[in-house]
Amino acid sequence: MLTLVPVFCFVCETITRGEIMDKVMHNEAVRRFELALSGTTAYIDYKVKDDGSLAFTHTFVPVELQGQGVAARLTEGALRWCREAGKQVLPLCSYTVVYFKRHPEWNDLKRE
Repeated sequence: MLTLVPVFCFVCETITRGEIMDKVMHNEAVRRFELALSGTTAYIDYKVKDDGSLAFTHTFVPVELQGQGVAARLTEGALRWCREAGKQVLPLCSYTVVYFKRHPEWNDLKRE
């Protein structure tokens, strides 16, 4: 069962954790996961490796959304997509390396 935890975006709108997960989009054409909030977009770039796993290479959060947990929500949404798609993740971006360390519940997806 999904527990909904309130979070706040910079324009003081209350959004639930479940709603943010629903907003994380896989944009395969440009190889990134995107989260559009308040007229701007945070994203994780990735490369597809020869074995089909995804190497997360860069996490970007616009300045106006930084410090609000957006990168964590984006990463969790991307990892949920990977789990559902049966994809392994190679964390190359410094943010995703730290995320995996702080959230061992996702380690089944981590490719060394």
